[in-house]
Amino acid sequence: MISPPFSWQQRYQNGGTAEPRMDVPVEPRILNALMTMPEFVKAYEPDGLTPDEFLTYGATARTLRQFLAADEELDQIVRDILVPAP
Repeated sequence: MISPPFSWQQRYQNGGTAEPRMDVPVEPRILNALMTMPEFVKAYEPDGLTPDEFLTYGATARTLRQFLAADEELDQIVRDILVPAP
């Protein structure tokens, strides 16, 4: 399951598309620069993080918090529709 930002969802619904980029290799100069960052290496290498480390990894925690905030926002929208404020 993915939860794209609301602005992306609106763009898709309005006929906009996102160009796929997963099949385009990252330029070596960019990858070399990223590999100088220990936090990137942890996430990039297949065995860079243990399962426990993954749970507390900064990007994982931020993504989870963003997902939970979006879920809370959706809950509020649904609540306001089902039970409008007097």
